Amino acid sequence: MAHAQRALAFAVENGRSGPWVATVGRQHQPDFFERLVPSKEKLSCISRSHFELSWDASTGELRLRRLSGNQLFVGDKVLAAGESVPVTDGVHLAFGGSSDSDPRFLMLRLRMRSQAEVAAEGSHPAVALTLAASAAAAAATAGP
Repeated sequence: MAHAQRALAFAVENGRSGPWVATVGRQHQPDFFERLVPSKEKLSCISRSHFELSWDASTGELRLRRLSGNQLFVGDKVLAAGESVPVTDGVHLAFGGSSDSDPRFLMLRLRMRSQAEVAAEGSHPAVALTLAASAAAAAATAGP
């Protein structure tokens, strides 16, 4: 599987007013989760809107908020539904099964890059895929 297909990447525009927010889940990135989680049973443990990331440029803080009743681990901690925590570069996020005894079945690593790093290395190949998937999901839910 190509590198771009194993990652979600979001471009945060510099100089934007207000916080930047991205929702992650099956509704927002359906192809991504279906590619990585072929088991329908496990896929059902990933909510349509599982968590959101928000970046406040004025404070430089990235936060993650669990939107789902389904399990979400940040590092080794299970977040409560609605709980919001600051997250940093390199932290691991994991989806768990339908009960507390079910193991984690999908782990993601959060990677944050500065504008200088993006300029030097180029955009992550998944940025275009993520933006296209999000736009398609938004169009599908907007209806006629």
